Amino acid sequence: MPSWTDIVEDILYIVYCEVMDDSQDSTGFSTWKWVVLLAVLTWLRSKRWREIGMRAARLWSHVLMADDVVFPRVKTITFHSGPPSVENSYTLQQAIGRVSVNPRVVPNLRNLHFEFPPDNDIPFVFVPALVADLIFHYDRAREVVVKNLGPSGNEVTDFWIHIQKTMYRSVPRLRVLEFWNCERVAAAEMCEMTWMPNLRKFYWNGEKVGIVWTDCGYNIVLPA
Repeated sequence: MPSWTDIVEDILYIVYCEVMDDSQDSTGFSTWKWVVLLAVLTWLRSKRWREIGMRAARLWSHVLMADDVVFPRVKTITFHSGPPSVENSYTLQQAIGRVSVNPRVVPNLRNLHFEFPPDNDIPFVFVPALVADLIFHYDRAREVVVKNLGPSGNEVTDFWIHIQKTMYRSVPRLRVLEFWNCERVAAAEMCEMTWMPNLRKFYWNGEKVGIVWTDCGYNIVLPA
């Protein structure tokens, strides 16, 4: 036979669920009566009862995030890559952390950060193209920081890489670009695939690098 504590928890869980099911307005939308119940229990200093409510997954699984409140406040998105893979099924989605954020819902986005594991090779993904695509995707960003961008794409077909290098990705809002502990070739490839007409500052391992503008565009010479 279950203990008295378990019985109390089960009964209270049923009460919470009943309140939640009853928490609907005249149009059928859910209200927050059950949250008020949690608040009352907190006011009554019943920590145990409140914890039961906080652990009840059914009470919280239907709660939607207030996108119109949260996303407009987002100013920085950081992508973290996963561990290196030796499987040829390694996809772009697995190569770097995914965020399901539509660029249109982050109107105040200003910074993009990309962080890869140091001293790692990602053979089945051409990472410079992936980074360039994400910068283009989140084209509101004014500053981009890339860390530990290393060798990649050794097992990707030359034809596919050629197609990626010929794609036009314009990011007119980008002003600052920083590379930290990155391979020179990978950084150069990423820059070649990204047109940054208003780039003003370029940093390589914390050192500011001059940008030479020409009639055909610009040149960036990385330090030796």
